[in-house]
Amino acid sequence: MSNGNRIIGDERFMLMNASDIRNGIADASPGWVVGSFVKPGDLRHCDDFEVKEWDLRTMRRDWRSGEECGPEYIAVLDGTLTIVLGRVGDGQEIVEDQEVEVATNQRIILAPGVWRKLKASDNIKGLTVRSKRA
Repeated sequence: MSNGNRIIGDERFMLMNASDIRNGIADASPGWVVGSFVKPGDLRHCDDFEVKEWDLRTMRRDWRSGEECGPEYIAVLDGTLTIVLGRVGDGQEIVEDQEVEVATNQRIILAPGVWRKLKASDNIKGLTVRSKRA
């Protein structure tokens, strides 16, 4: 099986290069590997959770509420990730209230609904697994 990328497999497995994932496979945005964003029938389709591999180029840096997902597991494979935690202020603005540094080979789990934005070193590489909000 091949769709222009260096992907091999059949209906039982899919072998991919990390560079293919970072550049986007078929109809998926760069970094996204498994989730509901892939059409049903594709081996990568899953309604229960999502998997994303990312680097500085594909990392999301704006404020997110985390309301759309359940617990979120983040593994830092290389570099340093700083997670800026926030809360809603009196004027409904997001106020930074804590920073958590996650270094190479460290992992973190974020609770559902936690406001966060990310900062990272230039060499950052990570993996995120998050479940759908129950």
